[in-house]
Parts: sequence; C-alpha cells; structure tokens
Amino acid sequence: MFTRSRAVRIGLLSIVVLTAGLAVLDARRDGVTADEPIHLAAGAVQAKYGSWAVNVELPPLAKELWGRAARSAGAVETPPLSFRALFLTAREQLFGAADPLKVLLAARLVTIAFLAALFLLAARAAGGGEAGLFAAALLAGQTALVPHGHLVTSDVPAAALVAAAVWGTLALFERPSAARLLATALAAAAAIATKQTALVLLPLLPLLVVPALRLSRDPRATQRLALVALGLPLLTVALLALLLRPWTAGEEGLLPTLLSLYRLPAGDATFVSRLAGIDAGLGRYALSTLFVLRQTEAGRLSYFLGDVAASPSPGYHLVALVVKSPAAWLLLVLAGTVAAFVRAPLRSRLLLFSGAVFLAASSAGRGSAFAT
Repeated sequence: MFTRSRAVRIGLLSIVVLTAGLAVLDARRDGVTADEPIHLAAGAVQAKYGSWAVNVELPPLAKELWGRAARSAGAVETPPLSFRALFLTAREQLFGAADPLKVLLAARLVTIAFLAALFLLAARAAGGGEAGLFAAALLAGQTALVPHGHLVTSDVPAAALVAAAVWGTLALFERPSAARLLATALAAAAAIATKQTALVLLPLLPLLVVPALRLSRDPRATQRLALVALGLPLLTVALLALLLRPWTAGEEGLLPTLLSLYRLPAGDATFVSRLAGIDAGLGRYALSTLFVLRQTEAGRLSYFLGDVAASPSPGYHLVALVVKSPAAWLLLVLAGTVAAFVRAPLRSRLLLFSGAVFLAASSAGRGSAFAT
C-alpha cells in the first residue's frame, strides 16, 4: 500500500541518490580548482607522517580522510613539506601521480559521501517525515553549498557533522541517555575538527535547550536539560582535545616555529602558548583559528550588485543569500518552516529560536564574515 510515509521516504531517497549521482558526474568532469591541490598535498603528508604542521590553518580531520583516499589511489609519496613548499609544489605533486584524475576523484568521493550523509542527517534533525523531506530539498537547492558537494573542501563534511550534532541534541530531549550525549558531543567535536566555522556549535547547541527549559514542567526533566546545556559544550571541548591529540603528540617543540611563521599579533601568540601549555591540540587549533580570523579581517571583500567594498555591512551575508537565491528556493524555505511547525512543534521552536539568535549575533559585529 502506497502511504504518505512511504512517499516521503521515496522522495528523500530520490533527493539523496540524484544529488549524489550528479555530484559524482561533476567530480569526474570538473577540472581541479585552485585549493584542491593544496588540501590534497597537505592531506597526503598528514596521512603518512601524522603531522599537522603543513597547512595548519585548516583543521586536520577532513584532510586526513582526503589524504588517505588520495594515497590509496596512488598519490605521489613525498617527504614532509614545508609551508612554502606546499604552495609552490602542490599542483605538481598532484599531477606527478601516475593517474592524477584517479587521485582527485578518490578524494572527491569522500566529500560526496558526506554530501549524501548531510541530506539524511538534516532530514532527521528537522524531525523526519514531511519536514525532513523539506529540509533535504532545501539543501539540495542551496546554491552556495551544493556546488561544493564534489570538491576537496571542508564545507560539506563540516555541514554534515553539524547536522549530526544538531540531530543528536534534539534527540536528547526525547530519549536522553549518556551514550546519546557522548555521541552528540563527538559529532560536534568532529565538526569543529573539520572546519573552524563549526565553533558556533559551542554556543548554538545550548541555545537549542532554552525553549525546552521554558516549556518543561517536570523538575527532573528540567534538571536533565540544564545538565545537557552545561555539559554538552564542555564534553565537546574535551573530545576535541582527544581528536586533535594524534596530530600534535609528536610535535611538542614545533609551536614556536609555527608562531613565527604565521606571525600572529603578540596577544594572540601569548594566548596560543598558554592554551598549548594546557593541551597541545587545542593550542594548535587556537593558532589555526586566530590566523584565519586575522586573515579574514585583513583581506575580506564583499561583492554586491556590482559594487566592491573592503568593509561589508554586518548583514551582508544574510542579505546576499536572499538576493542571490532562486525565488523557488526561498518559497521552499517558507513552506519548510510551516511544515516544521506542523510536523514537530517543539523541535521547530528549538531550531528556529537558536537559528534566529545565531543570525542576530553573527550579523551584529565585525566577525560576521567569518561566522556566517
């Protein structure tokens, strides 16, 4: 019998299969982009030597997966590269392989796997059913995200892990357990270890709890939610330190060299050194994040209706997203919001409240270019 739930499952499966299939075709057809050789070269070195010293500004998790895939496909084996050598020789290293297109495709397939996972995880985070189908359809039509779905970049892997963390947090309200809390924190830590933008999860996941605390009438449930709100960020940071440890364990004496190489301001360098004294992995991550922030502040540009500005307005990214998105996609956003309220009222309030607070915060100051 053909029921509505079966139709929804077929629709979701169709979105996943068709989008992933198109991504595979694009991965085979598209030429190499400017950043992909750099990520591949750094990933291959990291996968072979366990070193995060090359291209430290990108967190190591996705690079490790790309590097392992590239090496299995015949990537050129090189000695540990310096930062300068990476940018000078990365393209030659890629095309020095016996079959460079095979190496590139192998790494791109890692991203495509995350793309398929992203649709499924986003559907679950939205509550499943019709709301979940809308969530997957929204992502499939998102013109800023999907074009990266077949490239060796960290955007899609990070987005999939963020969706997993959000789903896990919402699931804690329905069936709380220590195992689910640990899995949620691990997903959040993995997202942060993939892309710095995922740091927003540290304040965002507790925000998901706020409406549930307001609606709770059971003292025991309220205490449990409060513990989740307080414990989830702390557990995430602890697991992040454990995730980063394998790539920093053998490089204790390398931090001064990296600080001089990346030339952070004195205040930033002092903070990095102090944090590294507590945990080497978190210190290296602080170096990575602060370098990206300073680089973004120094060289950011906005392009809007033909005009170029060095100091974009706080709401630039949100306005640009609306202006540059197809009308059908914007209508689907509105329909998906309505469907979320119909499908899962509490879940939709949690998502919309935390999302609205995050958008307001990210549009309020100079950090919006990085945060969004």
